[in-house]
Amino acid sequence: MKKIFMVLSLLTMVACKDVVYLTGPTITKTDTLVVTNGLQNVNLTVNWSKFTTGGSKLMSNLMANAVSDSGLVITHVGARLVYPKNNAVFTQSVVKDTGSTKLITLQVPSTDTAHLYIVAVHESGGVRKALKMGVKRNISIPTNGTINLTLDSLTLIDTDWVVGDTTATVNSDTIRVSRSNTLTQSYVRVHTTDPYQVGNGFIAYSSRIVKFFGSGNEMGNPSGLRRFDILVPNRGTSTSIETFWPYIDGGMFNLNGDYLIGKQGVIKTTWQ
Repeated sequence: MKKIFMVLSLLTMVACKDVVYLTGPTITKTDTLVVTNGLQNVNLTVNWSKFTTGGSKLMSNLMANAVSDSGLVITHVGARLVYPKNNAVFTQSVVKDTGSTKLITLQVPSTDTAHLYIVAVHESGGVRKALKMGVKRNISIPTNGTINLTLDSLTLIDTDWVVGDTTATVNSDTIRVSRSNTLTQSYVRVHTTDPYQVGNGFIAYSSRIVKFFGSGNEMGNPSGLRRFDILVPNRGTSTSIETFWPYIDGGMFNLNGDYLIGKQGVIKTTWQ
């Protein structure tokens, strides 16, 4: 009997009442899966010309990340193959070079249900940005069979986030809100694209792919947009400024580090 060990990277979570502070060092967790029928190949051909970056697919007058990522070139692709019935995960990544394509090969056991997630990112000169997300669900991997996929097999979308707070306005890429100075704190709702972990149930921070830097609460992802409520504390001044930034946990895709989504969010609150 052969065993395969899968390593997932995650960040630690520090909680204070119902507020989650998403910072901390990287640690690792190891899960195991027993394999009895040998390994099969799941191949994904990454054709770099299939990626086009540019205008967001989330058009809204409440867009806060108006600065485009269109000048950034995709340099890495990470793949994450999830076995939901076995609580198992397999990951692999590739780096763009002079060739027009790269092949991701995952050697995995057979299963009747697997979900493939990919992320396409830019990494250069200290800049790490997540640009594209891709999903293909309900893949059947037979014994003694090979699965060959291309990017055309997946549903690809642009990474993005939008303001979901109807009381907010956006001016010069700053989210502006007004709150009563009798409050000790408030929240501003934002939505981040997340086609990976769609559902009504709460997902623990350590298992979540789409996260954010800053302070606030994760509020679920019923339809492909993960909601975060960003904490805005009343600091006893007439105005206050808070920042946040959604990101993808690259360790979930065998990538190095965290990859930012869109532009850093800036919230300016007027307390009156």
